[in-house]
Amino acid sequence: MLQRNPRTFENSRDHRCGEPREPANQYRTLHTRGLRHSLRRSTRQDDHRAPRPSGMTDPAPASAIAPALRRALTVGLVLAEALGAIEMVVVAAIMPAVVTDIGGLEFYAWTFSAYMLATVVSIPIAGRAADRSGPAWPFTLGMAAYVAGLVAAAASPTMLWLTAARALQGIGAGVIYAIAMGTIAKAYPESRRARILALLSFAWIVPGMVGPALGAFIATHFGWRWAFIAPIPMVPVVVVLALPALRRLRPAADVPEALSPIYPVLLGIGSAVFIAGLNGKWWIAIATSIAGIAVAYPGFKKILPAGSIAARAGLPAAVAAAFMLEFGLFGADSFVPLMLTEVRGRSLTEAGIAVTAVSVGWAAGSWTQARITDRYSHRRLATAGSLLVAICIALTASAMAGAPLALAYVSWGIGGVGMGITFSTIMLVAMEQASPGAEATATSAAGLSGTLGGAIGPGLGGAGVTLAHALDAPISRGLAWAFGISIAASLAVALIAGRLPTVRRDSSPDQEAAESDTLLRRDVATDVSAGN
Repeated sequence: MLQRNPRTFENSRDHRCGEPREPANQYRTLHTRGLRHSLRRSTRQDDHRAPRPSGMTDPAPASAIAPALRRALTVGLVLAEALGAIEMVVVAAIMPAVVTDIGGLEFYAWTFSAYMLATVVSIPIAGRAADRSGPAWPFTLGMAAYVAGLVAAAASPTMLWLTAARALQGIGAGVIYAIAMGTIAKAYPESRRARILALLSFAWIVPGMVGPALGAFIATHFGWRWAFIAPIPMVPVVVVLALPALRRLRPAADVPEALSPIYPVLLGIGSAVFIAGLNGKWWIAIATSIAGIAVAYPGFKKILPAGSIAARAGLPAAVAAAFMLEFGLFGADSFVPLMLTEVRGRSLTEAGIAVTAVSVGWAAGSWTQARITDRYSHRRLATAGSLLVAICIALTASAMAGAPLALAYVSWGIGGVGMGITFSTIMLVAMEQASPGAEATATSAAGLSGTLGGAIGPGLGGAGVTLAHALDAPISRGLAWAFGISIAASLAVALIAGRLPTVRRDSSPDQEAAESDTLLRRDVATDVSAGN
């Protein structure tokens, strides 16, 4: 249903000029004879070429996956995204009950940090593994790690144990994320990728709306441990739906170089040291920040594309934009509820409306991006979306100065729209700029960069809030710092967007003919092989 077969539209008219398109069967009749002769000749010439190394194959094109398998894959990817989303929201809601039961308040924050830092380690490893050996087995191992983390969390006797279990969940979640993004680039035609990204964003709407209430209900009536057990039955369903298509995606002949796990581990440790020191005294913050950067830099340099720090045109610019985008959005989103409760005196329930609004806006933005991506360049979409985020952060923060609360809620929802447009655009650029056979490596680099930005942004914002508290200054001053750096990061995305490609997709008849030609060549090659 999601993937329309081009041949079903062979007799339709061009949506721009009204001219009838050449039927696909006529195209095949005109070109098959000459193509067969060309392929037979090239086959004879290939007999004199050096044999390819064993184990090297051409990557399976998107057209090699049957429509039924691709539909099942789509449902599996959406369910996997929804599974991770609702589990993340529910866990945040049940953590107070967990502390009451097993104690360990000093590890409270680390149950979330361990999850995030584990994804930093597993995302690049999984992306590289998917390109080198295909996505099927990394996906299976990621699902297994995620389930093992859920089981371990449900059995946690102490908060330290739970922290380790959450790290195991994070490893699995990072693998699943990397495989999902890489698979969209490998398994779907360019014209369908934006729609799949929009579907994944929609998977966050229901969890964002019902997750907190569901977590509270489970903790109250069944016990918090069941919040970790409940998602497990969905995992086999996801695997059964996604794995058949993933097995069809073979590695390419030219695969990225192997990635030693030491580099992601260094990046994760360095990030943890950097973030952990931000809320200490100023001299501790400076020392730990320098130490964290020193530890993380070798991993950063090895994993991310060259030129990412300078936002060099192409893929490096997309990676840099992903960092700044999530830095800005999550750097502000983490403090919107605090601003509403502490500065404006609203309840936690009412503050949660803003969190839901930005989730719904993100999904709406992704849907909008999918509808207009064939009419506007990546550069223009990313620029407009990031400027919208910056403006909406400023309007939301204006509630600290007495602006109407309605303005804050509406603005934050619209900011989510800008986020959805920009995020999907950046991921599409990463997919399109990837070298053949290295799609998962490219998308995991952008995803990893965004994950780091989404962690460092709130960390730096929190440092400002902590400093304001230490100086007995109003909390609004610390919040002003948090919102200010988030606005600056969003504006930086608008500047970096100027280095994104300007080429947009064009669903012209010529491109559809080229796609038909690819399908025809594959069919004829099969006939030639059978004939020989």
